[in-house]
Amino acid sequence: MGVNVEAMFMSISFIAAMLTAIAGILIGLNFNAVDPYMGEPLMLRAFAVIIIGGLGNIRGALVAGLALGFVEVMTAGYLSSNFKDAAGFAAMVVTLWLRPSGLFGCSVVRRA
Repeated sequence: MGVNVEAMFMSISFIAAMLTAIAGILIGLNFNAVDPYMGEPLMLRAFAVIIIGGLGNIRGALVAGLALGFVEVMTAGYLSSNFKDAAGFAAMVVTLWLRPSGLFGCSVVRRA
């Protein structure tokens, strides 16, 4: 229909790589050091947000990110800051038990 698929794929890949590089630079400036594992805690939290919100759902990721941040801050404020990561991953495990497709995800039913 007139859309060059290869050019769109290349431009989107370039934009994603550029945004990733900018994020890495900003994280390195925040820690005042560059380390191969400096983004690992952020990656694990992002994984938890994806699982809680539902894979491929933008609204679910937004709500899950805010909820996970709220749970971690409240845990650090009222219990101990040592438990904030455990509380976030406990929320992920509870979501997997109760609603495996995520909060806003839909389950796919295949019929023969």
